[in-house]
Amino acid sequence: MYKRYVIILILSLFAFINAKSIDIAISTGSGNQLYPDVCWDGNAFWVVWQDDESYAIRGIRINEKGEFLTNEVEFMKAKPLTDDIIFPVVAAGADKIAIEARKKIGQNEFKNDLWAITYGEYSFNGVNLHTNFLSPNSDFSVINTSTPCLLYGKSHFFSFHTEEFQTTWDIPASAVAWGINRDSTDSLLEIWRSCKRGGGFNDLPPIACWNKAKFLVLYSDGKKLSGTFLNDSLIKQGIGSNFIIRENAKYYDKGIKSKAIVPLGTKYLFIGEVKNPTSFSALSSNIKIGFDILDSMAVPIKDSATIVNNDDGIRFSYPDAASNGNTWISCWEAKFTKNNTSHIYGIEVDTLGNILKSGYVVQKSPVDKHPAIAFGNDKYLLVWADNQDGNFNIYGKIFDTLELKDAVEEEYRFSETSAFVVAQPNIFSATTTLRLSNNSMSKELSLKIYNKTGSLVKELIATKGKKEIVWDGTDNMGRALNSGVYFVLPERENTKATRVIKLK
Repeated sequence: MYKRYVIILILSLFAFINAKSIDIAISTGSGNQLYPDVCWDGNAFWVVWQDDESYAIRGIRINEKGEFLTNEVEFMKAKPLTDDIIFPVVAAGADKIAIEARKKIGQNEFKNDLWAITYGEYSFNGVNLHTNFLSPNSDFSVINTSTPCLLYGKSHFFSFHTEEFQTTWDIPASAVAWGINRDSTDSLLEIWRSCKRGGGFNDLPPIACWNKAKFLVLYSDGKKLSGTFLNDSLIKQGIGSNFIIRENAKYYDKGIKSKAIVPLGTKYLFIGEVKNPTSFSALSSNIKIGFDILDSMAVPIKDSATIVNNDDGIRFSYPDAASNGNTWISCWEAKFTKNNTSHIYGIEVDTLGNILKSGYVVQKSPVDKHPAIAFGNDKYLLVWADNQDGNFNIYGKIFDTLELKDAVEEEYRFSETSAFVVAQPNIFSATTTLRLSNNSMSKELSLKIYNKTGSLVKELIATKGKKEIVWDGTDNMGRALNSGVYFVLPERENTKATRVIKLK
C-alpha cells in the first residue's frame, strides 16, 4: 500500500510539472516589435512579427520545449521612412512556410496611399526559396488591401483579403481569394471573389480556415454574414456566397485582426469583435468579443452569438484561436478604457459552445497586446507584444492548459487627471524610486500604496520639498510583499494612482 501511494505521488508531481507553462522572451531588441503571428509547421512553431526599427518582418523557429531552432531571420524589408511593411501572417506547408504582410507601394492620382500584399516562401531553416512578389502587382486601381489571411490546403498556399478600388465617385471593395502556384508556372491566380471587381462594398476583411478537405470562407458586407466553401484548386470557383450564416451581422466589427475561425471535427469556432447594443456607458467603446459554434454546413448551433465578459470599462479586440482536437482556446486583448492598460484574456470552449474556462492568461506589463496562438503536437504557443522593458517586445507562453491569473483590478477608484508620481523602474524586484513630478508643498506628503484589491499595504512620507523616495517592496510591518500589481496614490487632489509591478 505504501508503494502504491508513493507511485501516485510521483505521478501527480510529474503531471503537475508537465502542466506548468513555459514563458519565453522571443525578441527583446531595441525599438518596437509588434503584431506577432504564429503557426505550427509539423515539428516546431514559427513566430513572425513586425520590427518597427528596421522596417522589416522578422521571425524565429521554436520547439515545444521553448528552445530556439534558428537565429532571428529577416524575411522582408521596406525602405526606411518612405515605405511601410506591416501586419505579417505566417502559414506552413508540407516542407516550407509562407509569409504575407501589407506593404505601402506609393500613391495614386488621388494622392491616396497604395497598399499591396507582399508574399514570400521560405524553408524551415528560414532560407528564401523564391523572389518575393506583390499582390496586386502595380495595380493602381487597387488602393488598399486588408491584413491577409494565409492558409495551406492540400498542395498550395491561398491568400484571403479585401481589395478596395478608387473611382471618381466612390471606393467599392470586395473580398478575394488568390491561389499561389510556385511549383511550375510560378503564378498567382484569382479563384474567388465576393462580388464583381469594383461592384460592391464588402470592405470587412474575410476570414477562412482549412478543414483538411476544403476551405470555409466567411465575409460580410456590413449587413449580413455570408460564407462559401472552396476546394484546394487553382481553377476559378465563382463569385459571391453559397449561403448566409446570419442576416443581421452588423455586430461583427472590422479591424486589423478582428475575427478568427478554427475547425474541430465537423464543427467550427467563429469568434470576433462584436458591437454590444446593450452598452451605453461613456467608458465603453462598445466593442466586445462574441462567438458562434457552426456545424459542418456552417450553420450556427445557437440562435445568437455568445458575448464573453460584458464589462463596460473594457474594450476587447484582436482575437485569435486554436484547437487541440478536443476543445478550442481563444485569446484576445482586453484594454481598460480608463487608463489605457491592457492584458490578454482567454477562454476554453467545447463543441457545444460551453465556456469551460475564462480569465486573464497574461498580465506581465502595463500593456500586453496583439495575441496570436497555435497548437503543435501536444502544446499551445501563445505569443504577444508587451512593453515590460520600455519598448514593445515579443514574448511567448507554451502550455497545454490555460493557467488563469487573478482578476485584473485597475485603478477605477482613483481620479483621472495628471499623474504626480513616476516609478522608476515601473517593474521591479528589489526597490523602485518614486519620483514626484512637482513637490513644491511646504509640508510632508503621504504616499499610500494599495494592492489590487484596494487594501492599504504601505504608507511612505516624503518630507517637504523632497522630489523622490525609495520603496523596497515591503508593507507597513516590514514584510516583503508578494509579486503583483500595486498602486501608489499621493494624498493630493487632482492626481491619479501610479501603477507598479513587483516581482519576486
